[in-house]
Amino acid sequence: MKIKLKEVTGKTGIVVDGDWVESKDQDINGDVRLIQLADIGEGKFLDRSARFLTKETAKNLNCTYLRKGDILIARMPDPIGRACIFPNIIQPCVTVVDVCVVRVDPDFVDNRWLMWILNSPHFRFQLTPFLSGTTRQRISRKNLESLEIPLPPIASQRRIADILDKADEIIRKRKEAIALTEQLQKSIFLDMFGDPVTNPKGWEKVTLGNLLAEELQNGAYFEKDYYTNDLTGVEMIHMSDAFYGTVTRGNLKRVLVSDAEVKKYQLNSDDILIARRSLNYEGAAKPCLIEDCCNPLIFESSLIRVRVKKNIINPIYLFSYMMQPRAREKYIYPYVTRSTISGINQAGLKKITIVVPPIALQNRFKEICNQIKKNSLKLELHLQESENLFNSLLQKAFKGEL
Repeated sequence: MKIKLKEVTGKTGIVVDGDWVESKDQDINGDVRLIQLADIGEGKFLDRSARFLTKETAKNLNCTYLRKGDILIARMPDPIGRACIFPNIIQPCVTVVDVCVVRVDPDFVDNRWLMWILNSPHFRFQLTPFLSGTTRQRISRKNLESLEIPLPPIASQRRIADILDKADEIIRKRKEAIALTEQLQKSIFLDMFGDPVTNPKGWEKVTLGNLLAEELQNGAYFEKDYYTNDLTGVEMIHMSDAFYGTVTRGNLKRVLVSDAEVKKYQLNSDDILIARRSLNYEGAAKPCLIEDCCNPLIFESSLIRVRVKKNIINPIYLFSYMMQPRAREKYIYPYVTRSTISGINQAGLKKITIVVPPIALQNRFKEICNQIKKNSLKLELHLQESENLFNSLLQKAFKGEL
């Protein structure tokens, strides 16, 4: 059996748009919260916004108040159609017009089951023909509520929802474990080396320029004609590839370059790339560690290559040091220019102060980091397996096979 989305209301529910609340209607001191698109996650209420209006304004605008268990569907990216269940928020809440509010008849439809169906790939695929807009696409409520969904008996819906809830909980716990692992490395750094600003163990302070094994090297710039999809091209790291501190190879852009250019801009294992410029101040001088580099790999002009004397400074220690918020604030940001595009040049980079602990301790830190990385890779593999299983379950649920 199939029904249209608007039919899930049964005798007691509703399918309506949120409310048209303009900036002039909002009041930071208001006691009614205005739920935003940013609060709507895929299967999760993200609770990110802080917009408000008064009860009087909500009454004048004839706003629809949200209830615990309502399904909120985002009619705009990203992605369009993502849905979550509204939680038990004590404060009165309404939502914006680009969010569709679905309140089911609980004797007819299980809201958890419906939320998962709305987040399934099959339902998202149904949205595509009805999207409108060029700059930012959206779907109208009229088109959204006309889409069909399967409707098993209510007992089956609840059983399916229980299965999907458990599978989703496994994914959430594995994501939390990965996040804790990432935080662990930062904590171990502070435990082993202390605050880089107060330097409680009194280790030597040296400028980065005195730790270089060879001169700093800015990256290469190539016209678009040099770029190729051919595998004979050499992989090239761009700013966006280095943003998270490590580089994933396989999908990098490739360029056709000479052997001399490869030699000049070649990256080796343990090289560090520094962002020369950034659209935001905090992103300038951000480091990226090159790991296990065997095949030819070069980098573009927005980055600076750093190669250090490994008998004095371990690259993993240096990378972690340059990622420490306190070290960045005290020793790095003073050399970053603050403008529309913030940046750092080679001269400024060489002046950055580095606290240098004994190399044996740095090397021990590297060993610990390598072990943490191995554990993280296992966790990420388990996460991928869990996500694949969850997507398979979603597909079966939509087809009525679960």
